[in-house]
Amino acid sequence: MLVKPLLSLLALVAVSTAYGQQKGYYRTPALHQNTVIFTAEGDLWKYDLNSNQSSRLTTNDGVELNPAISPDGKQVAFLGQYEGITEVYVMDINGGVPKRLTYELTNGQFISGWTKDGKILYRSEGNTALPQPQLIKLDPLTLKRQTVPLWQASLGSYDEDGVLYFTRFPNQGSKTKRYKGGLIEQIWKFDGKQEAKTLTGDFEGTSTSPMYSSGRVYFLSDRDGTMNLWSIDKNGKDPKQLTTSKGWDLQTPTMDGGRVVYQKGADIYLYDIASNTEKQLNINLISDFDQRKAKWIKSPVKSISYSDISPRGTYVAIVSRGRLFVSPAKSDRWVEITRKSGIRVKDVHFIDDKSIAVLSDEGGEYEVWRVNADGSGEAKQLTKGSKVIISSFAVSPDGKFIAYNDKNDVLRIAETATGAIKFQYDKAYGGINELSWSPNSTFLNISQNLENLNSQISVIDTRNMKLTPVTTTRLNSGSPAWSADGKWLYS
Repeated sequence: MLVKPLLSLLALVAVSTAYGQQKGYYRTPALHQNTVIFTAEGDLWKYDLNSNQSSRLTTNDGVELNPAISPDGKQVAFLGQYEGITEVYVMDINGGVPKRLTYELTNGQFISGWTKDGKILYRSEGNTALPQPQLIKLDPLTLKRQTVPLWQASLGSYDEDGVLYFTRFPNQGSKTKRYKGGLIEQIWKFDGKQEAKTLTGDFEGTSTSPMYSSGRVYFLSDRDGTMNLWSIDKNGKDPKQLTTSKGWDLQTPTMDGGRVVYQKGADIYLYDIASNTEKQLNINLISDFDQRKAKWIKSPVKSISYSDISPRGTYVAIVSRGRLFVSPAKSDRWVEITRKSGIRVKDVHFIDDKSIAVLSDEGGEYEVWRVNADGSGEAKQLTKGSKVIISSFAVSPDGKFIAYNDKNDVLRIAETATGAIKFQYDKAYGGINELSWSPNSTFLNISQNLENLNSQISVIDTRNMKLTPVTTTRLNSGSPAWSADGKWLYS
């Protein structure tokens, strides 16, 4: 007779659990035995690998991230914003009042982890004359600090003999995929007796986040096109790829006892070295998810990211939170142009009073599209095949041409009607700064950075698609603008 009430109770518990625990966005995980500390909703959370249960450790309005668990598993060091600027704090792993350890009053700190003797190894720019990082070992009890004598050292891990494996330079921060510029992270070795030497110099891409364990150095590298987990021996030889993620880069790994946790996408994964297996951690949050609640916007103007006025001044196009709207100057009604979900608009320019060019990801990658200003009809894609993100574009006053520049500083001019590329220029030494058109649409004006650090103005004649510099290389020139009659170019 108690079967039905019991089943009802179990069903109620299951429903309550399903609604009480939901998925979040997880970052900067740290591992110690069966405990994972990570960041979600701007706070630190603790996850138990055995029970799959999560609990919140911090509730401060600022962000807490980059946790590192002490060797004995009793404390967690992390970066917090309790008093405004980000500093290093430490607290009991089961919760408690955080203790502030640093007063750097500068940005750029990052915790690499703990040393075996209970010191916190972190990077800082607070003790250097130039904005370059150095690694510091900090005693959380006495607050004594020891600066590692390495210029530009950023992340590090010690072996059992006190040899430091570290990266030179912090992450360059542009989020450029497969970055190979002058600030690439490489792994170096420093024994404290002789100059440091590089271990990953044979690869011109990124090698970062070194972690030492049992005679090998584990690290992240994009050698196969995606940031995956690799390992090398103490001398940088015998490279082995351990994970094979495609598309999603692995981020912020930490190691404990032959296992590694890292962020991949919005989730945290656990990799076991001995068994060569990877699994996604089934993390759920018991939270009110305050960030997801509807919020009243008191000043909608602050959400406007791009805008443009139609040629006759009768309409204004507005981009707010990735959505495109058209507003009349005097009467009529507002129109939302992008009503499809999952589409984001980044820039907007009127072609004429009836049509608009927008930078949209409707096709999967950002391209320039043409839409009707009244919201009718279907969008038409104008540029195609862009493999690099378009950074800016400008429509000629007669609506016949679209000039656009990408993140590789390649300038192109395309026909609006067909999308055909009529001009391409990739010789700008330091990038193209500005795009603008003459009133009669004959000339496209650009300013570009030169090798001598000056900026030079050039014009492109659309009648023959030839580029001609119009200012000297010996002086700095910028902000080209034509007179109303199109006879004079000002700068």
